[in-house]
Amino acid sequence: MQKRDAYKEISNKLAQAKALIKDCEKIADETGESFNWSLGYGMGGVYKPTNKIKVQALEKLTDEEKEVLGIGNMTMPNGGWSSSSENC
Repeated sequence: MQKRDAYKEISNKLAQAKALIKDCEKIADETGESFNWSLGYGMGGVYKPTNKIKVQALEKLTDEEKEVLGIGNMTMPNGGWSSSSENC
């Protein structure tokens, strides 16, 4: 296989893998299920879904209510990827 052909095939396979991961993210967001992905030691991460119910509930709170609950400056829980090293 020529280098150019190899690069093209690798690029296509990586695009397919990226599309599959996006599908997994969508399923996780819809179901509230988290998952992890690891290529090897130190090269992975965890996807935490967006908790839409929690976001909606927090948006309804006043600043005073958030302060009383101890979440005054808390950013909204958007979910998403965190690297494996962030979870140590």
